Amino acid sequence: MNTLHSKFILYALVLMGQSNCSTNSIKNMPIAQFTYSVEAGARVIFSNTSQNATSYQWDYGDGSPRESVSSPTHTYTRNGTFIVTLVSTRKETTATTSQNLIITNANTNEGVFSFNEKKYSGTISSIYNASHPSNVDVLITDPGGMIIIIYNMPTQSSGIYTIKDGYSSLESVLYVSVSTKDFANTYGSANGGVLTKTGPNSFTLSCYEYDISNSSIKYEMTASGYYPNPL
Repeated sequence: MNTLHSKFILYALVLMGQSNCSTNSIKNMPIAQFTYSVEAGARVIFSNTSQNATSYQWDYGDGSPRESVSSPTHTYTRNGTFIVTLVSTRKETTATTSQNLIITNANTNEGVFSFNEKKYSGTISSIYNASHPSNVDVLITDPGGMIIIIYNMPTQSSGIYTIKDGYSSLESVLYVSVSTKDFANTYGSANGGVLTKTGPNSFTLSCYEYDISNSSIKYEMTASGYYPNPL
């Protein structure tokens, strides 16, 4: 093999090696991206969908401290438009993305619920439980007259709790009742529903309500909201 031919092969191999390195480098560059969902009480669940990154930093745009976690949850304390920025890093290479986040349900003292496939909403309030003053009862009152009462709301800031059949032990268990206007019809929760605390004063729940006059008739119930502390 002549010298010129050998140099040409060596040069080609070097170019191929550089091309492969360049391709691998581009392939492994971080890509920053995320999605989010806004829950009751302005609690936002962020889902980090970044690629090729090993560390992350979040700026929520509301002046709160930045966080270095993968998929955080953040509660906003005021309404407005916030620029959320995610910086995704791999070694010394970073990628950045931002999204505008509109918050309209921060501490609004409004609750929503669905009962028997119909949706309602209205002012949400809370009172101390008469039988257990350390517990809180939460009420959502729809202008049309529908009202739900969540008895013995957990005071913790987080956690998942089982909703009980309150009519077997009204004073001490977590249960949910629904009443129509002027309490003409009343419904009570069945065993096995779930209430999730999403913050000190916010929640979501899902359960079945049965007609007090006929326990075999059940209706699906969901609710969520942010409630003020009792006066």
